[in-house]
Amino acid sequence: MSADHPLLRLPEVPMEKILDYCSYRDIQRLRSTCHHLQSSLDPSMTTISITTYPGELELRLNSKNHRQETLIFHFKNIRNGCAAKMIVKRNNRRKRVKKFLEDVDYLDALCADLRIFLSRQRGILEKIELSQVEMELFEKLQHIFPSLPLKVHEIRLIALSASQILSIFQFFDANHLKTMMILTSNPSDNLDDAIFDTEQWKSIKICEVTDFRIMDLKRISHFENFNGMAKSVLVEDVKYLKKTFLRSANFKRCKLMYDHISDDWSTTDPLISQNRHGLTLKRWYFRCLHNEEKVLTLEWNSVKCITFEVVKISEIPSSAVLREIIC
Repeated sequence: MSADHPLLRLPEVPMEKILDYCSYRDIQRLRSTCHHLQSSLDPSMTTISITTYPGELELRLNSKNHRQETLIFHFKNIRNGCAAKMIVKRNNRRKRVKKFLEDVDYLDALCADLRIFLSRQRGILEKIELSQVEMELFEKLQHIFPSLPLKVHEIRLIALSASQILSIFQFFDANHLKTMMILTSNPSDNLDDAIFDTEQWKSIKICEVTDFRIMDLKRISHFENFNGMAKSVLVEDVKYLKKTFLRSANFKRCKLMYDHISDDWSTTDPLISQNRHGLTLKRWYFRCLHNEEKVLTLEWNSVKCITFEVVKISEIPSSAVLREIIC
């Protein structure tokens, strides 16, 4: 397209009015016509969410550009095909399009749209969320992800099994992955050691794990912020985590719920109190090695929870004993 084409000479407001009638694919086609439109039209999305329901799927794409665009693709399995619905939310406006896709499987319809989006995505995604993904769709996604670089800062894996998480984990670029939240579909499930050995697990800084039990607590010592559950907590675990967190210049907080705990793990002379819910709290305070103004607190409460947290020295009670640790 030449630079003096009437479309390219339109003022910004009329151009936006025209784009309001364009679909995501329309904008992608416009971007391929010339360098000017390629640089000025940014259709990139920042988050992807895939959720499955019985016989139905939802693909949600969100952007943070000036158009504040959200695309919702809904696919329903019906006789002889798939009922597809697309909702476009843009600048507080809503547009709805419905189609019947004859002889098209609803799983294939979602994967086709997702493949187009990922293949043309510019930049790094902020978040990908997979929620309650059924095995059949999960297997199809595994054929899409390996061929595309999944550069994303945060992943949320909800109601997936440990084996599913391990299978999909390897497709995320470890160089960009910083935050993860995982929720198992089986509360008795344990995270496989193979997950802990991946570069993705090692690169994560913020992690929340719900229902999964962590068996080896040394595997969480590199996190800056962790919230999760442990099968058991031994005296060796507490000592190791305490020393590791004291050495770290970036550690902020680690909260551990547990099933069992060693009776002799705690040090002497804790500061004992009760919170407003009547729970007994025991706290110990240790001077941070890298910052004289910060203190590592170790808190135990009577609902099977241990919390390590770095706080300002001015926030600790005057009656607290501040301990020196030689690491």
